[in-house]
Amino acid sequence: MRMPCTTILVGKNASYDGSTLVARNEDSSNGVFEPKRMRVVHPDEQPRVYTSVLSHLTVELPDNPMRYTSVPDVVPGHGIWAEAGFNELNVHVRTETLTQRARRARSS
Repeated sequence: MRMPCTTILVGKNASYDGSTLVARNEDSSNGVFEPKRMRVVHPDEQPRVYTSVLSHLTVELPDNPMRYTSVPDVVPGHGIWAEAGFNELNVHVRTETLTQRARRARSS
């Protein structure tokens, strides 16, 4: 069964105890899901240059990064896939794969 990625966000004014909550599922075309772990990434652990694995684009990053959380896959060697997290200012960032079906042009 193919399931789309879904995220539910609850702001501090909407939760019972003032917590900010995020829940996210992961899509899978074959029904196999990787276990996740919660990780806090501190500024001194972050690189100052990012190079894309696929395009090899290199981007210089700021010298003063923020602490953030991420939710990478647990299994080593399967990729990072850290697709959701919050920075120290409580800004939430996540990934989403958006696709569309190609439309056929109708002949008149």
